[in-house]
Amino acid sequence: MPIHFYKIPDFYMGGFFGGFGSGKSLSMVEAGVDCANFYRKSIVSNIRLDGHYLKQYAKKFGYTWFAKYGRVFYVSDTEDLLKQQNKIILFDEVGIHLFSRGFRDSSRKDILDSIFTIRQYQNYLIFTAQGKEQIDKQFRERCQVFAYCRGFAKYDSNLGHSRLFTRRMFYLDPFAFEKFEELGKNKLIYPLWASNFRFHFSICGERERMLFRAYKSFKPVFRTVPMEFFDGNRPIDYWLFDGSISSSSERERLPRPSTAFNRSQSFRSNNGRYHSR
Repeated sequence: MPIHFYKIPDFYMGGFFGGFGSGKSLSMVEAGVDCANFYRKSIVSNIRLDGHYLKQYAKKFGYTWFAKYGRVFYVSDTEDLLKQQNKIILFDEVGIHLFSRGFRDSSRKDILDSIFTIRQYQNYLIFTAQGKEQIDKQFRERCQVFAYCRGFAKYDSNLGHSRLFTRRMFYLDPFAFEKFEELGKNKLIYPLWASNFRFHFSICGERERMLFRAYKSFKPVFRTVPMEFFDGNRPIDYWLFDGSISSSSERERLPRPSTAFNRSQSFRSNNGRYHSR
C-alpha cells in the first residue's frame, strides 16, 4: 500500500503526476478510498466509478466504514464538482482545466478560487495531471504532497491495450517537487537535501485488479442516460447511487428516480441506455 495521504501534516490537497498508463488515476482512486474511510466522507469524482465494485474493494482491504456507509458521486461539471461540501474530491486530469497558459481566463480564476477555499467546505482534493507544467504555480504551492508515477505497462492482446504490471511512485513535498526533474526514460533526478522523500514500488496484484474493475480507464467520458434526463441537447449527470441529478441549476425541477440506481436495480436496453426498473 502506498503512503497514506491523511498522515501528512495539514493535508488538504495532493496530486499524482505521470504519463499515459503510469497508474496515476488508479492511484488517485486508491488514495481517495483510503482518505474517505479515514475521514468518514463520501467521494465525488469527475470520472465514473462503479460503486458496487468499489465497495467490494473496500470490504476486501479493510476499509470498513467506507464499505458500509461510503457513497460515490459522479459530477462532470468542474464548478459543480468543486462546490461540493464535506467530500473527498477526485479531480482527474486537472491540467485540462487549470493549464497554466490559460490562467488569466476568468473561468479558470473562479476554479482556482474554489480550490483555494477548499478547507472552508471541509473537502479534501486529490487530483491527477500529466506534468507539473500544466498546473499553475500558485496551485502547486498550496498542495501538501505530490506523487510522481512511473508504471511499467505492456500491450495485452486480450485487453486490446496496455496492461499495467508494476507501479513506482516518488512522493515529494511542494518544495522538492519544484526541483524534481525527469531525464530520459527511466532516469530521475531528485534533490538529496529533501529529507521527506519516499518511494513506493509494487507489482500489480489483486488490489489493482479490483480497483480497475471500479475505475474503467478506457470508458467513454460521457455517460448515456434515459431520454427523460436530457436537458435540450446536453445530458445531465446524476449520482451513481441514488440517481439524483448532480449538475445544472435546473436539477430541482427535474424528476428524480424513486429507486436507487445501482447494478441490481437497472438494466441496459439494446441501444446502451440505462433505465430504472
